[in-house]
Amino acid sequence: MLLLDRFYDKLPDILDEESCWEWKGAIDRYGYGAFSIGKKTVKAHRISYEVFYAEPLNDLLCLHKCDNRRCVNPQHLFAGTNLVNMRDKVQKNRCYSGDQKGENNGASKLTDNQVREIRQLYNSGKYTKSQLGKMYKVHRTTIYYIVNKKTYKHILEG
Repeated sequence: MLLLDRFYDKLPDILDEESCWEWKGAIDRYGYGAFSIGKKTVKAHRISYEVFYAEPLNDLLCLHKCDNRRCVNPQHLFAGTNLVNMRDKVQKNRCYSGDQKGENNGASKLTDNQVREIRQLYNSGKYTKSQLGKMYKVHRTTIYYIVNKKTYKHILEG
């Protein structure tokens, strides 16, 4: 089977210009369509771009306007540098925005208000770090860092 025939076999049956063309073939661990050429695996959207635009990408990246990693619709693809890709990600709020402190950090187990409460309760002298840790379901060391302002430094007493 010819290379292009194998590629076309992995496209959806209905191809309209506006919809995403979901790749029907293999998907890599990052969620992108994968296409093998000999012993090499390449991203399906790159092949789509080069086939439909008859233009090699060379060192450029193939970017998605639609942000659908499985999409191979050439109308949804454009070529760009890594800088263009990073700007596109920031513009679409798909990456680090600069503010990942406290509750804005996806790994944070506590809200900013809870941190304020913990500091107030600890400073009242009624609770130990261990008691507060159990109350808020965090380790007592986390409470230590909070009350000694080694973490959540940006949170002012309120």
